[in-house]
Amino acid sequence: NFIHPKFGPVWSTSHLGSEAISLIGTDPEKHPDQPWKVVHELEGQGGGSLFINTHPSELRDAGIVRSMQELRTKFPQRQLTLEIHEASMTDPGTIREIRAALADLEIHLAYDDFGAGQARLLELCDAPPDYLKFDRCLIQELHQASLIRRRMVRQLVDVARSVGITTIAECVESQEEHAACLE
Repeated sequence: NFIHPKFGPVWSTSHLGSEAISLIGTDPEKHPDQPWKVVHELEGQGGGSLFINTHPSELRDAGIVRSMQELRTKFPQRQLTLEIHEASMTDPGTIREIRAALADLEIHLAYDDFGAGQARLLELCDAPPDYLKFDRCLIQELHQASLIRRRMVRQLVDVARSVGITTIAECVESQEEHAACLE
């Protein structure tokens, strides 16, 4: 989400099979003619990775791997990443199986909302993801956070990167937060 100079608050999303990025208006009060509608399309940067978010209940269903196989068949060249919410990671064996199946399909794995509740450190060791997405609760106002919180985030990022995991900060909404994430 970000503030567009013409359309106000917008949400951005990509579409499977398209390189375009759609901006969707999200402010029904100040922009009543465009809430939840595509207000602008941006030319993509070559069809980067598409992150596919899951609900915790989907991991209990064997169909998630089958669905990812179907996507891979339809879009063999597209970089795909399956996002698993940290609350879903209660069974390390299942996560390892999903990780292995995704690797066979050349589909990446991301742990979403890391730090929102249950930081599943064991799964980071036993079934490391390709991406670790730090939850907004750790990122919001990071530039004004206590030294302890800033150091904790920095150490978690360092640990993840030291074992080859790419880190992502979710919901960076200001230049100050962006600068704090780069520290």
